[in-house]
Amino acid sequence: MPARNENDPRWKRIATAGVVLLCLAYAVFAIAIWMLLSLAGDRWWPATFLLFSPRWIWVVPVVVLLPLALAFRKRWALVVVAAAAVILFGPMRFRVPVRVPWSDGASGRTVRLVTANLHNRQADPAVLDAFVAQTHADVVVLQDYASIVHLAFLRQPGWHAKASNGLLIASRWPLTYRNWFTLADPLPSDLESKWFIPIHGAVMCCEVEAPGGTFRLVNLHLSSPHRPLDTFREDRQAAEVLLASNSNRRWKQSQEIARQVRQIGGPFVLAGDFNTPDDSPIFRSSWSDFSDAFDTAGFGFGTTYVKHHTWLRIDHVLYGDGWRCGACCTSGDVGSGHRAVFAELAW
Repeated sequence: MPARNENDPRWKRIATAGVVLLCLAYAVFAIAIWMLLSLAGDRWWPATFLLFSPRWIWVVPVVVLLPLALAFRKRWALVVVAAAAVILFGPMRFRVPVRVPWSDGASGRTVRLVTANLHNRQADPAVLDAFVAQTHADVVVLQDYASIVHLAFLRQPGWHAKASNGLLIASRWPLTYRNWFTLADPLPSDLESKWFIPIHGAVMCCEVEAPGGTFRLVNLHLSSPHRPLDTFREDRQAAEVLLASNSNRRWKQSQEIARQVRQIGGPFVLAGDFNTPDDSPIFRSSWSDFSDAFDTAGFGFGTTYVKHHTWLRIDHVLYGDGWRCGACCTSGDVGSGHRAVFAELAW
């Protein structure tokens, strides 16, 4: 279609100009929201609020803009498609696997790991048991674990388990609990106490005596932002302070665990509920020394939290130097709002 045709009716010229402006505005928005989350998330409360908000809504305008562009100015349809790609691969975190082939003999040093947040009694044991069986997991890492939740895989002969502070590590291979990690969480502020905000994180570590060699496995559950986010419905001013405080706590917890891992050294795998998307500055600054299993070998969005219309990836499996990831995927909802994450690793 010609860029401009003076013979077109006035309404059509106005409509065409409007469509072009809308397409341009959407492209600018796509880049701006990506930069805002990456640079200001967990640093500035409005960006943090967006960090944990539903992101799929940002691709909805494509449904209207693409047909309009095709009808009035076809070349601008490419701008709409490019902006949608920025949203999909940027804020929505769509991933395509980049697999590293196993080296010779790696099969003897392979670990199949599953991690999930059970939210105590909310979890459906049957869903998790089925996923563990389907993936042939060797190691299972759970957060918000309650012994009242009866899991069939734990009753199988030969399984070993260690639990601490709501965390559980279970393995087909022998485990040794290591009291190497601590989190010095400050006391709650008056505002956090008033609103009953859960502030504490949890971390535990076991050495796993796998057939291919012993490695160190860290199970962690960082301070949750969900209650501060819920507070926005009742008191926005208080919620702003609470959300900023939560970001600060997760930042300190992440930095402290990462520092202790570097200090101890050795072959490490970290898994659990980080309560932090991977595009947060917290994640990039604290865990830059580690590789993300889903970033490496996952396909799609890798959603691990599905409540409140959000599709977020806040549960992660990270691994240090010497490890490789051959596969990573997520389960259906295990009943807690979370999905389990599976990763196949080798070293």
